[in-house]
Amino acid sequence: MSNTRMSVMAIGHLASQRSRSLTGIPYVVMLLGMLLTACGDDNAVAATEEVLPLDATPASTVDAAEGVNDVMLTVKSGTFEQTELVLLQNQQTKLYIRNDDDSDYMFEIVNMVEKTRITGGEETVLEFTTPNEGFYEARLSTGDGFSLKAKLAVVVAIDGETP
Repeated sequence: MSNTRMSVMAIGHLASQRSRSLTGIPYVVMLLGMLLTACGDDNAVAATEEVLPLDATPASTVDAAEGVNDVMLTVKSGTFEQTELVLLQNQQTKLYIRNDDDSDYMFEIVNMVEKTRITGGEETVLEFTTPNEGFYEARLSTGDGFSLKAKLAVVVAIDGETP
């Protein structure tokens, strides 16, 4: 049974039980308020809330600004400081990777960015065009490329909405 139908039935029940004690305009206003609340759009609030992975905080997710894909990742102690990277589809992208470690690493985003050396103590800039929407995986491996150090979720979205 829908919420609206249940609310109308509840209002009818209240009206029959309370008709002797509540009369006049205040009673009508209360009934209208209850009816409007029951008919409200429950999804209106949910559509504006940001959805994050369970283990993420707002500071650990990197989102590209609308129409622009200029984003930064930080590598520290052999791992990514961020937990997710969100990019817009079919956009020219500049990915700035700051390596705070002394060691060199290899970086790639599977099916998007080929393995690239990330020099210790420096910032590397990678330029590429993002593919269509979908979920991808960034990988950080040792300088020789053989031992995986860390993974990062990469989401390519349409207009900032997660696929």
